[in-house]
Amino acid sequence: VAALAVTGALALAGPGGRAPIEHRPFRETLGLARRSRTVLAALAVTALGGVTAGVVNLLVPLQLDANGVSEGMIGVVFSAGAAVFIVASASVARLGDRAARLQVGGAAALALAGVLGLVVASLATPVVVVFLLLRAPLLATLFTISFPLGARGARQAGVGEGAAMGLLNVVWGIATVIGPLVGGALAQAAGEQAAFGALVGCALAVGTWVLLLGPAEPARAEEAASSAGGR
Repeated sequence: VAALAVTGALALAGPGGRAPIEHRPFRETLGLARRSRTVLAALAVTALGGVTAGVVNLLVPLQLDANGVSEGMIGVVFSAGAAVFIVASASVARLGDRAARLQVGGAAALALAGVLGLVVASLATPVVVVFLLLRAPLLATLFTISFPLGARGARQAGVGEGAAMGLLNVVWGIATVIGPLVGGALAQAAGEQAAFGALVGCALAVGTWVLLLGPAEPARAEEAASSAGGR
């Protein structure tokens, strides 16, 4: 019913604005990741967030169910986590460029590794619930800063922002496909805590690497001049 309502509203809406779009070959778009470490960092934190979300959304409900938690209460817990995610994402977005930095992404990834350590240590219901609530603002930070980072890196590399947005969406999609498949297989073979432990390793690797990249790349001269003119 909701989908039908939205479809009807869109059908009745106007065509929206139009603007010229620069099209680039896919191979050139892929090369953007090699030309900008900021874009590469954005792709890394997006992949980490996508894989983590996929594994958590698969394994945590199953674990809570195995712990005897009702379906309704599982929904309440996930809704609470979603509310925390929304508030955190809005807060990060309000910070603007102060949050869209490599240091913030690296720190959030390392903090996510620490929070994942909770469910590596214990799968008791209170621990799992606390984990869900604590991981929400960290994932929100990773996802919220990834697009501004990607856009900045694209501008600095002299490529349209749409190329970076496309790459980020491709990486996010691949990560959300791989996460449940690999996480589920690992959990079935070695247990849920092994799957969460693998996520800890991924988060530590991404966080450390992003922090080692150092400060974000300096703006190109023409970009700095444009920003100064705008102010």
